[in-house]
Amino acid sequence: MINHVLGAADTYGAALGLGAAVCSGYEGTKKPLQKPYPCPDGLMVAGAWVYDHLPYPLHEPRPPTRLDLHDMFPTSIYNAFTICDPRWFEILERFKIPYRPDVMINFGSNSVMTMGNAEVVTENFLKKFGFVFSFQLYITEFEDAVADIILPDACYLERFTPAVSFPSTFSHPQGEDDWGWTIRQPVVKPLYERRDFNEVMLDICKRLGISGKYFKGLNDSIPIRYGGPMRPENKLVEDGSVDHSWEDICDRLVRDRFGNEHDLEYFKKRGLFTWPKQKEDVYWKWFHPVRVPVYFEYFIDGGEKITKLCESFGAHDFLDWSRFKALPDWYPCPTHTEDNPEYDMYTFYWRAILHCNSLTQQNPWLDELSAEDPYVYGLQMHRDTAREKGIAEGDKVWLENPEGNKVRGWVTLTDGIEPHHIAVAAVAGHWTDYQPIAKDKGTFFNDLVVMDKAHTDPLTLNQDICCRVKIYKAD
Repeated sequence: MINHVLGAADTYGAALGLGAAVCSGYEGTKKPLQKPYPCPDGLMVAGAWVYDHLPYPLHEPRPPTRLDLHDMFPTSIYNAFTICDPRWFEILERFKIPYRPDVMINFGSNSVMTMGNAEVVTENFLKKFGFVFSFQLYITEFEDAVADIILPDACYLERFTPAVSFPSTFSHPQGEDDWGWTIRQPVVKPLYERRDFNEVMLDICKRLGISGKYFKGLNDSIPIRYGGPMRPENKLVEDGSVDHSWEDICDRLVRDRFGNEHDLEYFKKRGLFTWPKQKEDVYWKWFHPVRVPVYFEYFIDGGEKITKLCESFGAHDFLDWSRFKALPDWYPCPTHTEDNPEYDMYTFYWRAILHCNSLTQQNPWLDELSAEDPYVYGLQMHRDTAREKGIAEGDKVWLENPEGNKVRGWVTLTDGIEPHHIAVAAVAGHWTDYQPIAKDKGTFFNDLVVMDKAHTDPLTLNQDICCRVKIYKAD
């Protein structure tokens, strides 16, 4: 905050922000281009972003049409608590949503394990869909619980991806190192019956007669995600008269970014394209007349608008909109207001660097490494606290939250943690029989995450993922 107040952020010799806010693009095409620019009030608007809307300016709250009501919330990226509320359909009726969930398409995701308490997510949300089909490398808890059809997806060694390091601004080196654009390409043909998700979706859209709409969706997503709209000659044809293949789509994107001489064939041979980073990209604050806000006046406006919108539906008590304030503040969540001394331990989740969320525990090599590491599959606990509670290294224990949800694990002792905290690594603790390597390894932290309004921040709709628990030995 001091850096921003002094105008020293993202300048030479001062603090550089996380990721790359500015990219002037390749000299031959000026793409990918992402440069912040001032809004009429002079506040910064991001040049590109990783989600389907920019973080600022706030989008206008409007009467919801989506099943998660997300179009009425001006500041959040996603909304999980509404769709996992046991009264979901009552909420939809209250906000006059005229349809109900029907078909779900799942791709490379295991929301049974990655959203929150598995039973709540499965019963209140996933089972509300009439038909579910899923693209997956192997059967996860999601497919085991709710999928009607499972389509074997191609792995990363069997598929094309035209932009591996974009659009995420976190995937690039800080400082003056070169820019780079990489693709993913198959090194082997897909084994067995596996097919790339992208190719199958193109086939499905063609059979449904909606290929043009699908291509329009891709065209619309490219400007905000990949730094600028495509030139007309490279855009996908939106009237459905052209049957674009996935390789054709990949080729059009890289040629549009870097010219016809750097087409997909070029990338197949080299895999990587680099170009020099300009000083203006690194120390960008000197070169862009934008103000990074420290007083968020537009939050007040957003709060007033969403309050009026909810009142128009008779839902003034839906959430506490008073948190839309101009200055950052701290509000205690239920974890910090729990007054039962029995729940005296704070537990939190951390990411083991060798795993990607819940996806990689079935990999036998990564599993072997995890088993050799004393902390990846164990519950880390301070030695002094364990001694007070009569718990020893390797003891099997239960962690139970005030709502009665509990998870099981074994304790590994350390001095490198706050005495009344317990650390749980990875989205581990798989239970499906279809993942024999991952099954029963580690602890499934998310079963302790409560998905309701009390545990949701009204401003961001983020969930409270620090949990108060009691710990006791398991039989």
